[in-house]
Amino acid sequence: MALFAVAALVALIAAEVHLSVGYVAVAVALVVFVASSAFAGRLLGWRTRAGVASALLLTTSMRDFAIAAGLATAAFGPAAAAPLGLYGILVLAWGTAVAGSLRRRAAAAALGGAGAQDHPGAVRKLD
Repeated sequence: MALFAVAALVALIAAEVHLSVGYVAVAVALVVFVASSAFAGRLLGWRTRAGVASALLLTTSMRDFAIAAGLATAAFGPAAAAPLGLYGILVLAWGTAVAGSLRRRAAAAALGGAGAQDHPGAVRKLD
């Protein structure tokens, strides 16, 4: 439910903005930023327990965009919030995808099935 509320707020802010071709470069930069943040989170979580690795991945790669969008809109007008709206939508999609992927991996690891050895916190048996 909270996801839909945040998405609705982002949509309301984005509706006040007239997007142009220049925002394509902003969108690409945001994708690179989220990917770099995800890489940093994954690197920080490397060699840790699965729960810690997941927490580091999500908290490092997802930032609070709603507050920044509100401040930018108040200070500089609706056009200033457009990049943050794009970022918000990207982060919502990213977080949902990562949470689903982590849930599937954790379930596979718990069952000892395929993908268990790929789980960040999986214990590897040495022969």
